[in-house]
Amino acid sequence: MRRYLAAMEEADYLFRHAAVRDAAYHLQLPSERARLHKHTLEILEGLLPAPDLNQYATALADHAQLAQVGVTWLGDALPRKELAYLQSAAQAAVARYENQLAAALFDRLATHPAASAGQRIDAMIEGGVILWFAGRRQAAILRLDEAVTRAADDRRRLAFALIERGTLYRDLNQTDRAEHDLTAALQAAQQCSDESLQLRALGNLCTVRQAGKNGAEVEALYAPVLELARRLNNSRAVGISLGQIAQGWLDLGDYRKAESLLLQSLDLLRGAGDLMNMAVMLSTLGSAFLRRHDGDVRGARQRAVSYFREAIRVNLDIGNRPQQAEAKAGLARACLELGLELEAETTALAAVSDGRELGKSAAVASGLDILGLIWAGRGNTHQAEVDWRESLALSAPGSSAARQTRAQLVTLLRKAGRHRDAELVETTA
Repeated sequence: MRRYLAAMEEADYLFRHAAVRDAAYHLQLPSERARLHKHTLEILEGLLPAPDLNQYATALADHAQLAQVGVTWLGDALPRKELAYLQSAAQAAVARYENQLAAALFDRLATHPAASAGQRIDAMIEGGVILWFAGRRQAAILRLDEAVTRAADDRRRLAFALIERGTLYRDLNQTDRAEHDLTAALQAAQQCSDESLQLRALGNLCTVRQAGKNGAEVEALYAPVLELARRLNNSRAVGISLGQIAQGWLDLGDYRKAESLLLQSLDLLRGAGDLMNMAVMLSTLGSAFLRRHDGDVRGARQRAVSYFREAIRVNLDIGNRPQQAEAKAGLARACLELGLELEAETTALAAVSDGRELGKSAAVASGLDILGLIWAGRGNTHQAEVDWRESLALSAPGSSAARQTRAQLVTLLRKAGRHRDAELVETTA
């Protein structure tokens, strides 16, 4: 059987040029091509052991699809086989982090004539998630919008679709939309008595509501989430919640407590195989050591660089583009504080580029702030002013990042003797 499969793989190279192969293929009658595809499908199904069918699921789905072109067969065996192989192929692509392939396969599932209404909705939701994971923001929103509309009468699938769209809006800092979707998702999950979906909806809703809360307040916010997660024996949800609570203590300046919670979170997420949230926690650990000013500050920045680099590596391995911009901005700032100016500049430029493409305004603002510092250090005050003004425009009003950039810009303007411009910057705070 192995020799047969090897021979099949080598058959692709029998033609000297793809154009010759395609010409030969299209010289055959459509009905004959369909018959050959059907015959090939049957041979492969007969030869391959059941565990190996998933490995070749994409090719099997393609043969099943092409076997239906130009000919009508009795029964619905081929459409059903194509659908089943598409589902296996899509899940296998997701597991391998082949995001572009997975998105294409979910698109085929969503429009497949043999798919049920529920299967179409599930494919739209999964496809939307993968599209956002791959950084295709508008396509992801359109797909999830369609899933929400189609799932209106199916409470479980509606909750699922609203959770994914709400978390996308959260990632884009569109908090009102995120709050609306996640609140509606929680209600839908409660209506269909699905506790796992309730846990996901409530946990993600808390990530939206924790802004501006201190460590103790964030702990209280997540108490119901942790209680439900532990009752359901969901270590992954416990790990995510501990990481979010750590963020609250980090914002309060309790770096040691934040670090302890984040390390617990990492252990749980590593055990659950959740690489995406592991990268989030690694990046948050980087932020913790970037913000520390007690003890060995240089050592803290070196640890920040290490954690940010690891977060970027994990995100790169799994093709998670939306999380990269913030990690790159953090790495750029840590590198600059360590005197690694070239790496800081390169990474800040990447953070700005990624952030612009993906709608991550905070990452763009942070990257521009760092670039402004680099330009100012080189004596290019004009470019520093340009970058800092744009950074200010993108920063959340009243945030510590905005205050820092504003102070830098005011100092720059006063040194240049532009006191009136400096006053205008100060009064627009």
